[in-house]
Amino acid sequence: MKQSDPGNRRALARHPLALDVILMISGQTPFPGKIRDMSLEGVFVETDTSRLADNTDFHLTLRLPFAGTTRQHRLPARRIRQTENGAGLVLTHAGISAIHALRKAIYPPTNRISPRTPEVPTTVGKTR
Repeated sequence: MKQSDPGNRRALARHPLALDVILMISGQTPFPGKIRDMSLEGVFVETDTSRLADNTDFHLTLRLPFAGTTRQHRLPARRIRQTENGAGLVLTHAGISAIHALRKAIYPPTNRISPRTPEVPTTVGKTR
């Protein structure tokens, strides 16, 4: 679905991203999936959808770079749509460190030159 489609209710565009993930539903054995695309609000995961009932609450567990290391993040999510090969999920109540790591994974830094810090005149505070 394209962002410009009238039926698309997403506030943020999804970006292609390939990450392995583990889905955990209370009382069930964790099972694998692969993230196909993601935004800060939602994700599409290719997985066995027979274990995801409509509006099921669960956690996605994935590893993302964070502060110079790799960190495991648990993201609460809810299934909102399903296809033959996966499910569209909305992320709910993600912590600030997870959001920060997701932002860096989805929107990698560019090689932009940052503006120079203005030089402070040496005459500041001097009287004539």
